[in-house]
Amino acid sequence: MAFLAIIRDTVRQSLAQAVALLMLGLAVLTIVLAGLTWQVSEEYGFVKLVFFGIEKNAEYYASLEEAVPVIRTFYSLMWTVIGSLMFIFAAAFLTTRKLLPGVSELYVSLPVSRASILMARATGIYIVYFAPLLLAVSGVWLVTAMKTGVYGPGFIYILLFHGLYGLAITGLAVALGTVGGNPALPILLLTMATVTVAFVFPFLEKDELLKEPPVATALSDNGEREDVRDAGNAEEPPMLLRLAGVSKQYLMPPLGDLTACATALQYPHGRILTWRPVYVALGQAAFGFALALLWFSKKDY
Repeated sequence: MAFLAIIRDTVRQSLAQAVALLMLGLAVLTIVLAGLTWQVSEEYGFVKLVFFGIEKNAEYYASLEEAVPVIRTFYSLMWTVIGSLMFIFAAAFLTTRKLLPGVSELYVSLPVSRASILMARATGIYIVYFAPLLLAVSGVWLVTAMKTGVYGPGFIYILLFHGLYGLAITGLAVALGTVGGNPALPILLLTMATVTVAFVFPFLEKDELLKEPPVATALSDNGEREDVRDAGNAEEPPMLLRLAGVSKQYLMPPLGDLTACATALQYPHGRILTWRPVYVALGQAAFGFALALLWFSKKDY
């Protein structure tokens, strides 16, 4: 079947570029770090959690069950951020390869529609992201479970929400690569977006420069109302920061918000307060695929 053949060809091309292998290697490294670079101890009746032996950044939790989701989210997010940066390069080159002279004619001559060609290509690109993500998340869950004895299905939430983030990145990369015709545009824009959502926005939130209502909570109903009330009473930030907040919520791939949702759902009282991050990620993916389909279907090769 031509559709499956294009998917296999896309995955093979990613292996030839070695980016997929690097992402798999990063997944293995993440699992190793998740087994060796954190410690828990009991102190003053609380569980003390330390990453990479840095005592000044220690965090305290009421029980081990409350600390383990933080550990799993931390290492899974580590892979997602670095792996996404690698994936952007792979997706950009895999998308634009089908547009090269000689290659584009070969693809459009296949006995399948252009829409099928593009979606098969996009499916193969997404597999390049999802396979090492699955390895990293499941491996982190396993090693932390072996060290703590805390199991549970929490890793499924991380896999689903970080997988949704990867779907948004895939859709945007396919669109930018197809419209631009070269890998420079998706690499530049998506790298800037990833760095912004992974480092700039958390920095603004940590310094309380960017304040907004939480998207999810791991607390009880009373705690949830306290979070929303505190966010509602916050002073209105300057215009530039308000624009940054709107960009974070609706324009950038919502990695931070999706991670917050995945973390909250790992707790017994955790719940999602707004499904906006899910809708935004799905909307970005749908917009990207629709734009790429329209452009690829109408362009004369």
